[in-house]
Amino acid sequence: MICHCLSHKIQIFTLNYFLHQVNGQWLIYDVQIENVSMVLNYRSQFARILNIASYAELVQRLKGKLLELDVPPS
Repeated sequence: MICHCLSHKIQIFTLNYFLHQVNGQWLIYDVQIENVSMVLNYRSQFARILNIASYAELVQRLKGKLLELDVPPS
C-alpha cells in the first residue's frame, strides 16, 4: 500500500493505492480516498443492480455509460 496525504486549499485528505506485482510489474488494484474503496464502492453498486436486474442488464448499463462518455467499449 502506498499512502499519500494531499491538500487542497485548507483541507488535507488521504489517498491510498493498493498494489500487487505481476510478472515483475506493480499494478494498482484499488484506490481509497479518505478510506473509501473504489473497488468496494463499485461492487456494492453492481450488487444493487444485480438484485433487481440481470447480468446482461448490468453490462448494457455500463456500455451505455461508456457511450455517454464517448469511449469505445473494448
